[in-house]
Amino acid sequence: MRGRLFVPKPAFDDLNALHDWLRLRCNELAERAELRPLGRAFDGYVERTVRVCSTCLVQYASNRYSVPSRFAGQHVSLRAYAGRNVLVSGQDVIAEHKRRFTRNVRYFEPWHYVPLLDRKPGALRDCAPFVGWQLPESMHRIREHYMAGKGGDREFVDLVLLTQDHGIEVVETACDLAVEQNTLRLRPTGSPRVNSAEKRNRRASKAPRRTRHEPRRVCRRLILFSYAAMTSVSSAA
Repeated sequence: MRGRLFVPKPAFDDLNALHDWLRLRCNELAERAELRPLGRAFDGYVERTVRVCSTCLVQYASNRYSVPSRFAGQHVSLRAYAGRNVLVSGQDVIAEHKRRFTRNVRYFEPWHYVPLLDRKPGALRDCAPFVGWQLPESMHRIREHYMAGKGGDREFVDLVLLTQDHGIEVVETACDLAVEQNTLRLRPTGSPRVNSAEKRNRRASKAPRRTRHEPRRVCRRLILFSYAAMTSVSSAA
């Protein structure tokens, strides 16, 4: 069998390409009845117990991988496969990363750290887990709008935290609608700037502020509307 598959010696860019090629060749041999039917697939991995450090990372070999922040300080199981690392707590898979063969590198999943932003929204700008965060296009555009102004960190964090209740798909749908309808702006077009005297008068009269939190209120309405719509569709199905 080795002579059939590996002579002449093939070359591949990575393990995934090798696996795909082997699967194709084995299927071809099976169709010619030259192989016995396979039994249950072998779930091959090396498992060990690891401790999650205070920065929500576990170490395997020479690298560190993130897990959801609620597991900081706990022990979890790490299952090392040929091409991926799976983190398990009890019977639940809590994180999965592509296995890396670099040295002394930290691999973050930004969503693992989102709950921590509620206490420290400023971490959104320069903390390592959020550097180069690849967000859906509509959320990225909204983030740029928010972060361009003072207090934008808090506004965008409030938006991202809604994913914990409604899920990323619902929030992304709401953001798509908000961008399409141009309803998420830090300052509505044409609205006048409020001078210091007027601000003091508003505080004295306890008048509600009109503009600063409007984007968040609009986004909340859109998200709840989308969530209700998707729930009703699921119930009807």
